[in-house]
Amino acid sequence: MKTPTDAILARLATSLAEVAGVPALASAVPQSQRRAALLRVARDTAHASERQNAPLATYLAGRYVEIRLRAGVDEDAALEEVAGLVAGLIGITE
Repeated sequence: MKTPTDAILARLATSLAEVAGVPALASAVPQSQRRAALLRVARDTAHASERQNAPLATYLAGRYVEIRLRAGVDEDAALEEVAGLVAGLIGITE
């Protein structure tokens, strides 16, 4: 089921693609497992530091995933790596 948040993210992806002159980025909007991993990174960072660090941590997570993708690592695996790393840095054991 689509939510208002989904619609905003889809519009943002479309707008960014238009500005960059690249094909649609709609597939770049994270779904279920990927979204959950990114939200865990944001949540864990916000709980362990100032809230303003949450979006910065997700940006860094995205950059990390980009690097890992170029190394041949699956996107879901790379996201889980970074979510686990953040959890470990702040002392969360799952």
